[in-house]
Amino acid sequence: MKQIVLAFILVSLTPLVWSQDITFYSSIKGNVFGSTIINRSITDDDNQNYSFALAGSGGVGGSFYFFDKIGISVDFLIGNHKAVYKGQDLTIGEDQIGFQSEINYRSIHIPLLLSILSHGDKKDDLGTGYFEMGTQFNNCMNPTYKFDGFDQNMSDYFSNTYWSGIFGFGMVNSLGRRSPLDFTLGLRIEYGLQDIGSVNAFGVPIDTNNGDKSLVFGIGFQLAFLYQLPIATNNSYLKYLK
Repeated sequence: MKQIVLAFILVSLTPLVWSQDITFYSSIKGNVFGSTIINRSITDDDNQNYSFALAGSGGVGGSFYFFDKIGISVDFLIGNHKAVYKGQDLTIGEDQIGFQSEINYRSIHIPLLLSILSHGDKKDDLGTGYFEMGTQFNNCMNPTYKFDGFDQNMSDYFSNTYWSGIFGFGMVNSLGRRSPLDFTLGLRIEYGLQDIGSVNAFGVPIDTNNGDKSLVFGIGFQLAFLYQLPIATNNSYLKYLK
């Protein structure tokens, strides 16, 4: 009986869902962001610290929106993640010398995000704001430790996959009244949810037995170009921009 009631509810809701105003978009995206890998053992050590590193990614995506207000997007991005550390080491004469080391790996990112658009229903609107949040699946490939011209593969100390959280906001606008494309420009923040494993500034594997987790972190800008797919819909915020 329960199965019959559940089936009836699903059948009843299906026409309602598909009768809603839904718009579909494809996109090309690029990200440039400052990145690092955070670990408490590095933060608490006076002989090593974090330094600025620049990384990036790019790829394609797709999304759909209900009533042009609430939507879901998924992307396929290829890029890299980088962490740069500053350290101090002792020489034979017990003098401290500074050095810089780097961890770099290639990566695949697949974010699944909930997106909320904020816009009015006036034709003279100049643009739309958006807010997004969700989770991202990541693949870590060929992690390498670099120091003073020396490169060493560190795959044995890194996880092949990990999850991270995504938070972002920005603007959507048209490229022009005659252009079929629109663009988004916004800020995106990534924070690791799982231990990726890593090495410190000296290239020493971080001990995970003490509970310290190595978490990725990145903050930067995302630029995307959108194209509304030619699927029947009753309303689109893009018509207020063109």
